[in-house]
Amino acid sequence: MIHAEDISARKQHEQEIQQRTSKQEAVVELSHRALVETDLQSLFEKTVEVVCTALQTELSKIMTVCPDGQVAAPQSGCGWKEGCVGRATVSADGNSQAGYTLISSKRASKADLVTHEAVIVEDIRTDDRFRAPQLLLDHAVVSGMCVILHGESEAFGVLGVHSRHRRLFSEDDAQFLQSIANVLSGAIQRNAAEEALRESEHIARRRLYELESLYETAPVGLCLVDTDLRFVRCKHSSGRRPWPSRTRVDWPDLARSPSRNG
Repeated sequence: MIHAEDISARKQHEQEIQQRTSKQEAVVELSHRALVETDLQSLFEKTVEVVCTALQTELSKIMTVCPDGQVAAPQSGCGWKEGCVGRATVSADGNSQAGYTLISSKRASKADLVTHEAVIVEDIRTDDRFRAPQLLLDHAVVSGMCVILHGESEAFGVLGVHSRHRRLFSEDDAQFLQSIANVLSGAIQRNAAEEALRESEHIARRRLYELESLYETAPVGLCLVDTDLRFVRCKHSSGRRPWPSRTRVDWPDLARSPSRNG
């Protein structure tokens, strides 16, 4: 007696579990890397490789909005022809998949919402929401999926994957790409905050230097007091101190200070 059993469904289920596990591992890997990586570009380059592998697509990209806000350019990419990354641009006004994704984010922002919805294209040749940009046509792209990368106050750019074959990306695929985007958005915002802190510290050091220069070169007597009205530093026009440092002086005493009496 011969017993036959169709195990194709079981194999498909096992394959789905393996793919889901691979995606989860990719998110964990990038999350750890984002916490220690100080160079955003290096993090971006690793990300495009990871999403291509996890989603089994031929192309991936991270596009950033140019200063004029009218176009977006791929800052990092995997699978593109030489010279495209860093040079090619696409419209950011909604006439491309990346631009449409950015526009969707702006509309959500005006409504005080944060969009986490992926823009999925099953066949860009027949999609009536936007036109296929030359960049995608040159690479024979058919399907794609994009999500927003959020900066501190506005969209930083777009994370996208593309396939040269017709493909309907699943909800699990979209959730994975959004998870990766969340990791990158956190790193982008953290990087911006750290840069703002460094700039603030630079300004503070420069102002302190300017104050020190003024203090040392001023032809008149100067006094610095703290919030308890105690002298922190004092410089008489002749170079001698009118009071010892950290001496508390009442404001009426200032009128009788040596700096006022010569």
